[in-house]
Amino acid sequence: MKLKHFTLAFCLLMIARFSDAQVLNCCATPVQIFETNITNTSAKINWFYATPTNCPNPIKFQIRYKTANAAAWQHANKPYIANGMYGKNLTNLLMGTGYLYQVRTQCGNSSGSISYSPWSPLADFMTLLKEGSFLSEPIASVFPNPGTDQLNMVLENVSAEVVTLTMMNLLGQPVSVQTWNQVDGLLNVDLNTAALPSGNYFVVLQFNDEQQVMKWVKE
Repeated sequence: MKLKHFTLAFCLLMIARFSDAQVLNCCATPVQIFETNITNTSAKINWFYATPTNCPNPIKFQIRYKTANAAAWQHANKPYIANGMYGKNLTNLLMGTGYLYQVRTQCGNSSGSISYSPWSPLADFMTLLKEGSFLSEPIASVFPNPGTDQLNMVLENVSAEVVTLTMMNLLGQPVSVQTWNQVDGLLNVDLNTAALPSGNYFVVLQFNDEQQVMKWVKE
């Protein structure tokens, strides 16, 4: 009788462990993370998710985000709906501020076990410096990216009385500001970045009440 009880308990334990392992293996990390619809106080985080073969669908997605110099994360959730691409609007953000963010999946099974995927790789974005229009079709580019001691910026097909380029670190601190007057057509600029420490930067272009934010990495 004791052997039967031991065998039954052992089998139940193995089933529970297998179920937990299955949940863990089925909980995939979201991929192709990117941000859109950035304003001075909001941004939309987007990602893709495909449920692994022979696995149950997840429960929801978790997003964590914070300013670059903050110790604590803020959190948001997005329920799972089977459509492949997902998005979550983050609101009440600080103007002209760099943010870090990650996304992960929360999964479960019929026994009530909960597991989480690893967090997605760390990503970042910057809110606009002021209320205004964010260019849906970028007309400027920066290269090389990543770069080292020099950054080249090309602005095409623009007509503006004033064009301002501000390079900012992840803390939202300006490290370089350049201004050009009476720009018509093409603007090609070389910036000396030798004095900047290695890291991630935002290149913010402002003209005609419009803004474009570009990411640049110094190696």
